[in-house]
Amino acid sequence: MSTSTLFTYASLATLSGAALAAALIVQVAQSSPWLRQLPQEVVAWVAAVVVLGVAMAAQGQLQPVEIPLLLLNGLLVAATAIGAKQTVVAQLMRRRAAPPRR
Repeated sequence: MSTSTLFTYASLATLSGAALAAALIVQVAQSSPWLRQLPQEVVAWVAAVVVLGVAMAAQGQLQPVEIPLLLLNGLLVAATAIGAKQTVVAQLMRRRAAPPRR
């Protein structure tokens, strides 16, 4: 398996691809003592903007007129990444609280 097939610039330019990449970056960033001090939402938004910006630049789509949309799309990607993480954590907490099945 080639590592270039895990993420592509085209997949990173989508909501799901960018949200997954941002969520992974936030998860790794939580291990950094100085990044842990920042709100998770801020780290997610910066990660989302960087991921989207790199994907757009790699595809030749990053123009100055696109920057406001990049920033807004970064908010959407960050909210999606945080929401997905909260959903997974809530599911895990429910499983731990549930009595064992027989």
